[in-house]
Amino acid sequence: MNNTSEGLAKPLYRIVADKINSDIQEQKLVNTLPRQEVLAEMYGVGRSTIREALRQLDEQGIIEVRQGAVTRVIGMKKSLTVQPGLESLIGISEIIRQAGHKPGTSYIRVRRTVSSNFFFPVFQGKSVVVIERVRTADDVPIIFSVDVIADRGWSLEEVETELRQGSLLDLLHASGDLIEFSELSFRVQAADPVLGERLNLEKDQPVIFFEEIVYNGANEVINCSNDYYHPRYTSFRVVRQANRRQ
Repeated sequence: MNNTSEGLAKPLYRIVADKINSDIQEQKLVNTLPRQEVLAEMYGVGRSTIREALRQLDEQGIIEVRQGAVTRVIGMKKSLTVQPGLESLIGISEIIRQAGHKPGTSYIRVRRTVSSNFFFPVFQGKSVVVIERVRTADDVPIIFSVDVIADRGWSLEEVETELRQGSLLDLLHASGDLIEFSELSFRVQAADPVLGERLNLEKDQPVIFFEEIVYNGANEVINCSNDYYHPRYTSFRVVRQANRRQ
């Protein structure tokens, strides 16, 4: 196998990964994959190339590679990719929909409490509504989100009903809070027991954590959110432009 048809810039292992993925989607490979030496012979490459190709497919959630065990075919066609990039402020449901998957919610809990120095301090001392949700793509749990908004006197049942049918952004807009901008930070952290249960993660498995504060046009905080993305099913793209001198 050569990479002339794909362009010299594309690594060979990625070409092989694309071919294996294509064979999985066409159901030429189902349930489990052959041993690495068999795959190397099938695709005409070395075992090191196969290992890298399998690693990429494992990260994309298409297969599951476990040390000393067979490689299981999961078959999710593509990962949840934030498009056009992290610079866009859109709801999770729309992100999932744009990635070609069906959005859903497998778990939701809405409660009222008071913020403090240790719990979303930007709302310190104020009554807030806390919304916990597990968001799904094609019924696969991929994001656990915790949103905190100012308490507007809504009934908790009303908030839950609205969020099962629509998005939090729509709810905020309907209340007159128009989003102007947000501050976002992210890091990788180990999954605790709660995240493990919500996203079907093993203990201490890495999870992608996003912390975001959303503001309206008057620079007032209207929403704080902690979003935990399943590392197997999500990827992110950032568009960067050169700062050219005039």
